[in-house]
Amino acid sequence: MENYKPALVLLMFLAGCSQPAVNNPVPASNGEALTASIAIWQSEKNRSVVEKTSRLIDKTNAFLDAEMDDRSAWQTAWLEAHDMWLAASILRKPDESALKDIDAWPLEPGFLDSLPDYPTTGIVNDVTLALKSDVIRQQNQYTDDVEVSLGFHVIEYYAFSRDPDDMLLADRHNSERRRLMIRLIAGLLMLDLLNFSSSPAIQPSSPLELLTRLHQRSQAIFSELNRLGEHSQSSGKSLHNVTVQLAAIEALLQDPVSLNHYLIELDPGKTETLNSSLKEAIALSRDIGN
Repeated sequence: MENYKPALVLLMFLAGCSQPAVNNPVPASNGEALTASIAIWQSEKNRSVVEKTSRLIDKTNAFLDAEMDDRSAWQTAWLEAHDMWLAASILRKPDESALKDIDAWPLEPGFLDSLPDYPTTGIVNDVTLALKSDVIRQQNQYTDDVEVSLGFHVIEYYAFSRDPDDMLLADRHNSERRRLMIRLIAGLLMLDLLNFSSSPAIQPSSPLELLTRLHQRSQAIFSELNRLGEHSQSSGKSLHNVTVQLAAIEALLQDPVSLNHYLIELDPGKTETLNSSLKEAIALSRDIGN
């Protein structure tokens, strides 16, 4: 953790300086223009995450159908879809229930499947559990947050960590059931993303609400950086996820949303500090991750 202290300090500052200035509101007319810009920005991000996830599902099925020699294309598709998800969800409240269905982390592999010392554990090996949508949804975080059966990180586990032969060889115990479960979870991920993208709750109703959400997300990112290794543990992209989220916040400050324009009206000094701190935090996280 010692190597991450500079970035931690910057994120701590970001989480504080992005707190909205309630006593100096942005004019309503400007707020309407900002809301319209956010709607366009969000619509584009929603479209992109659905497209990337559709490609992820195609690559998932191609691997499970033994149409690819290795998992690299599957893994790349997962990374691209997950990165776009992080950007598309940047304005959502961290405690929304939809996030648990799409991006719950960390997960316990033994809840899903067999482990070397526990060959009969997991949903895959519990034949009393029917592999149906309602059952998989009911199992998600059933008694503990690490009991994850939905979302990006289940697919990540199989794409990056699981022995490929466990999915492809007919003589591997429950390989057919394993493939069926992965396909089902990939399909449920797409359904959840479509519902997420169409939800009106994703749209901040005012500049103040936008600033509040960015402040909440900044605090969540700080917490995530303090738990490095838990998010995207199979792909090893924990710090990369932090960089992607910071870059998404920075993008909102620029065109086409141009949040900077409204922040300058509130406090030019803090706006300049916020922008420079973001750039430095992004650069530091990239440097550390390389």
